[in-house]
Amino acid sequence: MSFARIVLDIPTRTLDRAYVYRIAEKDEHVAQIGCAVVVPFGSRSALGFIIDIFSEPAADVDIQSLKYVEAVVSQSYFDALAVEVINYIANYYIASLASVVHLFTPVGRRPKLVKNNDGVWELSLPAKRRQRQGLLRKATPDYECKKLVSLSDKQQEVFSIICEAYEAKSPEAIVVDGVTGSGKTEIYMHAIQRVLNDGKNALVLIPEISLTTQMEERYRAYFGDDIALMHSAMTTSARYDEWIRIKRGEAHVVIGPRSALFAPLENIGIIIIDEEHEFTYKQSSEPRYHARDVAWFMTQQRKSVLVLGSATPSLESLYLCDHHPRWKKVEITERINELPLPHISVVDMAQEFTEGHKSMFSRELSSALIDTIRAGCHSILFLNQRGFARFVLCRDCGFVPTCPTCSVSLTYHEDIHKLLCHHCGYEEALSPACPQCASPFLKKFGT
Repeated sequence: MSFARIVLDIPTRTLDRAYVYRIAEKDEHVAQIGCAVVVPFGSRSALGFIIDIFSEPAADVDIQSLKYVEAVVSQSYFDALAVEVINYIANYYIASLASVVHLFTPVGRRPKLVKNNDGVWELSLPAKRRQRQGLLRKATPDYECKKLVSLSDKQQEVFSIICEAYEAKSPEAIVVDGVTGSGKTEIYMHAIQRVLNDGKNALVLIPEISLTTQMEERYRAYFGDDIALMHSAMTTSARYDEWIRIKRGEAHVVIGPRSALFAPLENIGIIIIDEEHEFTYKQSSEPRYHARDVAWFMTQQRKSVLVLGSATPSLESLYLCDHHPRWKKVEITERINELPLPHISVVDMAQEFTEGHKSMFSRELSSALIDTIRAGCHSILFLNQRGFARFVLCRDCGFVPTCPTCSVSLTYHEDIHKLLCHHCGYEEALSPACPQCASPFLKKFGT
């Protein structure tokens, strides 16, 4: 007789725990950790996921009172190692178990339970993409994969450090602090090839979905169809196809943003987080998590190696390099082929104003822009703000609309004609007159 601990797929905190059910003898050969199942719960049937199977319940459990699993309705979506990750995220980030389990389902969302024409429960899964000339996915260009480029002495030094950490079979994190253009990606590729040679798999995280096409082309040139992409901008069918490929072991290198961390990739030898300082690795909605921390947990599980690359490493990573025995930092201070680094000027605008220069542009920037235009070249100016105006002010009474929750001034967005709080998401329409004194003289301030 077998028993299962099952997380119910019911979005309520009061049911946020695992429940014990009996597995019928007819289902014992198909019930596995990670399977979706239908179980009786109260007066109805509910969807759940098996997170543990065992043969002996606790001594104080009345076996006869336990209900049976009604049906097993899916293959195994995740294994015992993934269950440890689920529990880690749920406990550390105070997230519901059901919401974390969804991260490991094929399309990263809540599966839908339906009855078929025979009255049998089954999951409504995404349809596979229609076949094109016998293929389920876009054909890989007909060319031979390139050979990996030779590494410079400094690149080879960093690569050797990564290999030593990998071969030690103990979890280690290597922070590659390399200037832009120092060849970090080539080091990643050599490290991936080293892991693939051992029959293990690799996971590469990138900060933005918009970078996946560029990164896919670069990695596919060397690893061909051994690459799989996973990100939320893909169609449901395309994402399901890639999930199946990874699950079947048809792709050994997975590339994507933070959600790719939960692809069904087994036997991971290396996890690479490119531009690890980016805030996009932090999930802001439930289940909340930081991809860097979850990746480190997975690295410790598998006794593999975590590589974090950036030209400006995060303070958290730098702190761990100084205080954690298994974190180390390596630096690359020069570009490939000794290419020069760009000249950088930091201008104190307060000093500009003190010296009587009131323009929004410093004198140095204004001069550089004029020189660039005269030379027939282009310039790019980055402004570190969102929205059209940083705040709105009543010129009569001095009233400034603020967020009722965060007590900060609301930012005006011209495209939607609304005031938004960039901290909590609160929004309200911009009134044509001051809410405090009814004055029509409202001024939008900002660059």
